[in-house]
Amino acid sequence: MASIDFKKLKTPGEVKAMIRHCDTEERLKHNHSNLDIDKTMTNENVNYTKLTYEQSCKRYDKRIEYLDSQPGANLRKDRVTAFGLTVPACENMTKAESEDFFLDVCRLFQKEFGYKNIISAIGHYDEIHSYIDHGELKESRPHLQFYVIPEIDGKLNGKK
Repeated sequence: MASIDFKKLKTPGEVKAMIRHCDTEERLKHNHSNLDIDKTMTNENVNYTKLTYEQSCKRYDKRIEYLDSQPGANLRKDRVTAFGLTVPACENMTKAESEDFFLDVCRLFQKEFGYKNIISAIGHYDEIHSYIDHGELKESRPHLQFYVIPEIDGKLNGKK
């Protein structure tokens, strides 16, 4: 069974670094500390939002600017401005099945968080590698990197 991993992102720099790390074009331009990224497979990644790195950054900036302009806005310095959610494909899924699964996850998240709050959603197929878990050789799975602004009732709210 797949489980979701999440990371709280507070600053625009943190958010944009994660988006840059996931974006296909940016990924090919830079070397990453993750040695399991196979750049020959990066073009297999699927961008579900169809937004470029620049478009994702602009969407984030505009949405935060709008939320900050609302009465009672959460302007604390330690506020969470985005969540990074990592959703792995289920074991033994084919690429086509995992693409459909990730699309369903994106639709579910869009319904839950709202279209305006989705910054980026990219399925990663270039980080699949072998590893040893408790003495057993295993293969990692494709995963979806999803970035969303935690807005509830017109305000940033990472707690709810």
